[in-house]
Amino acid sequence: MPKHSLARVCTSRGDADYRRIARAAAAWRRARCADLASLAGGTLGCGPSAMVAAAARGMGDATYVRHLALGAADEGERIERLATAGRLEAQWKQLDMAAYEMAMREGEARGRDRLSSPFDALRKKLPG
Repeated sequence: MPKHSLARVCTSRGDADYRRIARAAAAWRRARCADLASLAGGTLGCGPSAMVAAAARGMGDATYVRHLALGAADEGERIERLATAGRLEAQWKQLDMAAYEMAMREGEARGRDRLSSPFDALRKKLPG
C-alpha cells in the first residue's frame, strides 16, 4: 500500500466509516470477479482480477470522499471533495470496463468449448 494512500491514512486513524466502506468494496470485488469468471468461461485471469481489485479500491475511496464531502462545513471544500469523488468514480468505472473487456478476450482465447471437468477429457479418450 502506498505510503500516502487514503486507505493507509484512514485505517491508521481507526476510521470506522472507511473500514465499513472498504469491507463493502472488498465484497463487491469478490462478487464482480465471480461474475466475470462465469461470463468468461469459468476462469478469471490475473490481469482482469487486478483491475477489479483496483476498481474496488477506487470505488471505496470515491464513496468515502463523497461521505466526507457531505460532512464538510465549508462550501468550497464540499465542492472540491465532490469533484474528487467524481474523478475517482470515473476511474474505477473505467477499470471495471477494462477488466470486463480483458476477461472476455481471455475467455475467447481459451475457447468456448472448454471441458467442464478433467473427467470429460478421459471420457473422450475411452472407446465407444
